[in-house]
Amino acid sequence: MFKINELKLYSTDGEEYSYFFSEGVNYFKGDNDKGKTEFYNFLDYMLGSSKPLDLSRAWFNKLQKASIKLTVDNSSYIFTRTKNPDINFFKYCETDEDEKISYRIYKERMNSIISSTNNLINIKEFTGEDFSYRTFTMFNFLGEKGQGRTNDFLDKCSDIEYKIKLPSLLDLIFNKNLQEILKLEDELKKLLSEVKNLEKDEFKSDYINEQINENIIKLGLNILYNGTNKDKVLEKLEEAKSLHSIQKRKFGDIVELEYLFNHINEQIKVYETSTVNLKQIEIANENRKKLLENLEQIITNNPEFNYLVTPIKELVLDMKDSISLTNYLITDKTISALSKKRTAIKKEIEQYHHFTKLYNLDEKEKACALLENYLNENTINISAEQLKEKRRRITEIKRQIKELKKSQDIKKIKTLSENITKIYKSAVSSELVKADIAFEGFKITYIKNGNILQTQIQEEIKDSQTQKEKIVDVNFSQGSMARHTLIQIAGYFAFLHMLITDNAYPLIPVLIIDHLSKPFDVKNRKGLGEVINYAVSLIGRENIQIILFDDKEFKDISLIPDHFENLSTSQKTGFIPFYTPPRQDKLNQKE
Repeated sequence: MFKINELKLYSTDGEEYSYFFSEGVNYFKGDNDKGKTEFYNFLDYMLGSSKPLDLSRAWFNKLQKASIKLTVDNSSYIFTRTKNPDINFFKYCETDEDEKISYRIYKERMNSIISSTNNLINIKEFTGEDFSYRTFTMFNFLGEKGQGRTNDFLDKCSDIEYKIKLPSLLDLIFNKNLQEILKLEDELKKLLSEVKNLEKDEFKSDYINEQINENIIKLGLNILYNGTNKDKVLEKLEEAKSLHSIQKRKFGDIVELEYLFNHINEQIKVYETSTVNLKQIEIANENRKKLLENLEQIITNNPEFNYLVTPIKELVLDMKDSISLTNYLITDKTISALSKKRTAIKKEIEQYHHFTKLYNLDEKEKACALLENYLNENTINISAEQLKEKRRRITEIKRQIKELKKSQDIKKIKTLSENITKIYKSAVSSELVKADIAFEGFKITYIKNGNILQTQIQEEIKDSQTQKEKIVDVNFSQGSMARHTLIQIAGYFAFLHMLITDNAYPLIPVLIIDHLSKPFDVKNRKGLGEVINYAVSLIGRENIQIILFDDKEFKDISLIPDHFENLSTSQKTGFIPFYTPPRQDKLNQKE
């Protein structure tokens, strides 16, 4: 159970004033310029909004700080904010001490009170983001400027901060495979950890093998360690210790290798040069071919020029026949073999230099000790196939999760649509609603893609294939600002009912609406109260708080609130009770 109990304001002169709240409907009346919108925004500020207060308003000069008292599951907490976002306080009601906290800690404390840890873990695993209670405040606020939207109907989604989060949030809310996804997420997390450890072991094993072979070369043991011939390497090491000698290649060997390497290298260079020449020759041949074709065309079209063209033609043919490309060609296959041979010889020469490098006695003793230590390390023989299989499974799980996240719970969306329609139709006195329900099959359908509240009616059409009459749903979008606002309010209530029933999200069970009746005329105003009364009975009065700000009497919109307060009285002039506006006669004197 969640409840906002009290909002207490503190003046710069030490005065205090409290606004109290009840479960169910709370109604605050105020004429124009009495602070309704400031009160509306101030509640969001006290619930952790990062948007600064509009301190340009004169009445805020008298405000020093404010505190909000919340009760969650029979425990009460007090959060205090000043006009400086970084100066905040928190305390449990059972204690007398305020703890000074930063804005970040302020939100974290409120989040931990509103949320359950398990829910937050599930949300993060599904969305990949840290969605806190602040994200869910998009379902809590409907301002005056945001009224009348049925496409992307949540008021706060006009703010990019909320708009970019909404698609992931709706995927979470309407996903029917959540448990399966979370199970796969757990398996994925485990596999990623296992692969990370295997890769770590693989890196360690490769490093040790590399160190073993470096020390083998220093000792001139004429063997390479491959991970499985430990005993053979140790045998060679013992032989080297006993003989006190190092095997070396003969000088003649290295001279022969270097000669062979240089010879092959020269052959490859000749090939590379001839390749460039051949490309030029090919281009020249193409040009000659085109020239011959042009000459043939000239002779065909103008036989009288045959005596001029024929000598040129014969010269071109003689030049073509004189070039024998085979003199320049060394086949690609041969060159490939030569390149491989060159690489092998180069490696052998490098090994020779390792073998022939002179190491002093201390270096050799150190190499012996290191070699023995590395050979005695407990390295794990990593199976390449095992790693490959785990990586394949990781890719498969990611694909499955992606597909499952795309699916949506059609039944849940249908139930939501039905509740939106029921709440809207509950405004039985509204002329707008009467006109809508007169249409056959009128309903409001929720469309997840776009977060749309779409009105539909039924029409009879002829099937193009069977030529039989059939009834289909068609979109029906005409209507006034008041009609759209009433549909929007029904959408807010239906969403809150669904989210509160799910009990799986860090949601504040509150709906706060500013200047509710503005779009409505006298004929349709009472329909607002009927919608609110029906929604409260559907959700349960004890499960939700509705906070309304308006300039009409509550009886004018057919409401009986659980708590009512007038923002302007004989004791105060508006939302901030410590502010007294200048008298008109004094303003006239100044003018």
